[in-house]
Amino acid sequence: MPSPLLAAYKRCADNERLCFGIKGEEDCVDTNDCTVLYSSFANSESTGVLGTVEFELYWNRGTTSGDRYMALALSNDKKMGSDTVTECILDVSGIPRLAYGWTDGHDGAENIDTDTSIKELGHSFNSGIVYCRWSRVPVFTIKNTEFNLLNSSYYLLLAYGPLKPDGKNIDFHTQKKASSTSVNLQKNGILKGEPIDILIKLHGLFMIIGWLGCVSIAILIARHYKNSWPDSTLCGVKLWFAIHRTLMISGVVFII
Repeated sequence: MPSPLLAAYKRCADNERLCFGIKGEEDCVDTNDCTVLYSSFANSESTGVLGTVEFELYWNRGTTSGDRYMALALSNDKKMGSDTVTECILDVSGIPRLAYGWTDGHDGAENIDTDTSIKELGHSFNSGIVYCRWSRVPVFTIKNTEFNLLNSSYYLLLAYGPLKPDGKNIDFHTQKKASSTSVNLQKNGILKGEPIDILIKLHGLFMIIGWLGCVSIAILIARHYKNSWPDSTLCGVKLWFAIHRTLMISGVVFII
């Protein structure tokens, strides 16, 4: 692992930064293996304004991924919409750049040409690691919405994904993750990710039961057991067919 990334994880472990990471559904900061690592701390030196927050994003992208951006949104809830977004985009030239956006529902981020609350502090792409760093004044307004990094708490939304065919604007994310709680960005610590929704877990469980359980067994019954139990019937049909039909109906119920 490149030394700048190791140093970033150490600052997280030493409680010198506010940290959050994304790697599938796992919490990854403690294990030092995030795909995207977020780091921030309150620092007045970059702008001379008390409460200014300095942000860093590290993306362990590698050299072959088709994804071209990572993004951070500050949100009043855990969902995309009415959020300020900072994007770190890896151009086809291999040089990262910052872009700014505003989300409105789930239609993606609207580009903002300039964001006077942000000061760019650096970027790089070395050894497969994309890095962007910037600072933000503590109080600013975008789209008539005030953000107060001194006194208010926000959810962090991380994402990465490809660019649109124009090579300039971000497309639908490959992976996203929201922090489990809102946080004041003046504080340090390690944030956990939002756990998987129970409905998503149930959906996955029912799909496994339906397809791998009911439907698979029903096919095996029809394929290999037609000549079994020749004299047995259930509800007026041969036993093998009754079992097959019951399993197929159960499979449809679980899948739907």
